[in-house]
Amino acid sequence: MQAVHEKIPLSERHSFQSFTHTQSEFLFNWHFHPEYELTLITRGHGRRYIGDSIEEYTEGDLVMVGNSLPHTWQSDSLQKKDQQAVVIQFPHALFQIGDDLLKEFSNIMKLLHQSARGLHITASQSLLDKIRELPNAQNLSRLMGLYEILDEIQTKAGIRILASENFNPSLADEDKRRFDKIHHFLQTNIEENITLEQVAKAHHMTKPTFNRFFKRNTGKTLIEYVNCLRIGNACALLIETNAAVTEIAYQTGYSNLSHFNRMFLRLRKMKPSEYRKHYRLTSDD
Repeated sequence: MQAVHEKIPLSERHSFQSFTHTQSEFLFNWHFHPEYELTLITRGHGRRYIGDSIEEYTEGDLVMVGNSLPHTWQSDSLQKKDQQAVVIQFPHALFQIGDDLLKEFSNIMKLLHQSARGLHITASQSLLDKIRELPNAQNLSRLMGLYEILDEIQTKAGIRILASENFNPSLADEDKRRFDKIHHFLQTNIEENITLEQVAKAHHMTKPTFNRFFKRNTGKTLIEYVNCLRIGNACALLIETNAAVTEIAYQTGYSNLSHFNRMFLRLRKMKPSEYRKHYRLTSDD
């Protein structure tokens, strides 16, 4: 999966970025940057792609992305409300003087090291509130607020690593459009019987070349990736509609209900009906 290098602008008054990002939808935009990033979803749901990890996100989802780790968020197309996230982007230089790392940041340095593969963070409500409020802080309070947030994540929050150990992306800018086209092709034809030969031919590659390109840069085979997309689409339909599970299976490209149920259970650790019930109970809390 090829990612584009995103340059993050810093103002003359601030040493790191902290802002609330609101859009009508989050579009697939596979990218990376040398800064670390904390993203807290405050409105909406969809899928997040962190390295070779593809999972659903919803309100309250908190993720930390390490420097130069490719990532993006893509909201579900069924939604009619704006998507919103609090985003904090900060450089490694905030934790050192010259070439020396400050010993007071030893806990934070552990966190930065762990974030190389992306982290899903289970945080207390007070910590989530601190993150939401950081874009409004000024001057020294803003900087100290970031340090406190990172220290609390490392010492008190639950942390789960997202990308696999085998994920080794190619970060060359020139292939970014190639992968975007492949991803768009898969999403557009997700209800069809997608074959390796069909996708490789559509993108002017031989099957062996496509296999190497795709596996090297996503950590997944084409079939594994397509199943992740299909089950992700099924999750959106379970959340947003009252359609029967059988209907959702066919809408997302599964001609066999048993196969759909097995794949859903493998990827989401619960049955489709349990997922719908769990999400709606959580949303009502």
